Amino acid sequence: KLYYQMVGPDGDFIVGNDIGHFDFRKQLKTLKMPVLIIAGRYDRVAVPWMQVQYKKFCPQAQFVLFEKSGHNPQVEEPEKTFPLIVEFLSK
Repeated sequence: KLYYQMVGPDGDFIVGNDIGHFDFRKQLKTLKMPVLIIAGRYDRVAVPWMQVQYKKFCPQAQFVLFEKSGHNPQVEEPEKTFPLIVEFLSK
């Protein structure tokens, strides 16, 4: 029930309801904590042009694009993803 409250009755195709009205992009630049954006070149959910927007709205973030991954770099390139996450969390 919570999922449908957030994304609407057809969340696989149209994001609506509560989550469709949230827009915190302008506030992202004010985040004080470290931010890591992990992206996949072949992601068909958060496509590359969207991923670049994440960095645009959160310029202080560390942005890493995995060239051989889709939506799940942790599965598709784990040998690169996990050391990156460990290094990021150790800061």
